[in-house]
Amino acid sequence: MTFMLLFDDDRYTLSVDQMAEVLIRDWPTVDLHKSADDLYQQTRALVWSDVVAREEVEGSFHVDGTCVYLESTSSAAANFAAWYRGLFPAEVDLVMCDDIYSFSIHITSGASASEIYRNIEGA
Repeated sequence: MTFMLLFDDDRYTLSVDQMAEVLIRDWPTVDLHKSADDLYQQTRALVWSDVVAREEVEGSFHVDGTCVYLESTSSAAANFAAWYRGLFPAEVDLVMCDDIYSFSIHITSGASASEIYRNIEGA
């Protein structure tokens, strides 16, 4: 399933280099590369894959730093979202939704992966 993590406020972003740095720092087995496809590169600057909570996650990072796209199970996406949320101050409003906007949840500071997973499944 495709999930997106995005901000309601465009004041909070990471640069492509910052995102690459934190992925490499916190996910040492990540397979990370910059998008080589010119058309894909117009929207997604970084592409990666890794195992999160024993499940495969494929992710990409929007060129403007405002959105993460995840291809994964709900539980792996929840684990990644909990980690990603921790990168930003408490006042930042992080939203998680699927690619057809059938649900949207707000992830608050300190939210655990299990809380996020329950919210996804309950949406």
